[in-house]
Amino acid sequence: MNRATAVLPLVLAAAPAAEAWTLCEQPGIQAPVALHREAPAYPPAVREIGVEGSVEVALTVLRDGSVGWVRALRGEPQGYFEQAAVAGVRGWRYRPATADGVAIECRLTTRVRFALVENTH
Repeated sequence: MNRATAVLPLVLAAAPAAEAWTLCEQPGIQAPVALHREAPAYPPAVREIGVEGSVEVALTVLRDGSVGWVRALRGEPQGYFEQAAVAGVRGWRYRPATADGVAIECRLTTRVRFALVENTH
């Protein structure tokens, strides 16, 4: 019994290059303007132990002013506030950035601070 094996050439096509993200702060770009930036919820367990801190967050402001991609870059102290910061930032809203009068997506970084405030009521 003869077995024939077909050998097909393997053609690898390079995927189109991903479009580089436009940074919001650069010449020719009218940066997005925050319309709604509610403070993220303070993690209850962290509040209970009295820890304060901040998280540097990178985010993409979409053409409709909503927040798309979000990533915690660095938390101080690490491991306490990153999830809360990312969840909170997802709800922020902006007037979108524009280039030549047309709304564009762009990426920016910001710092989200978590500070304990005494209730004076």
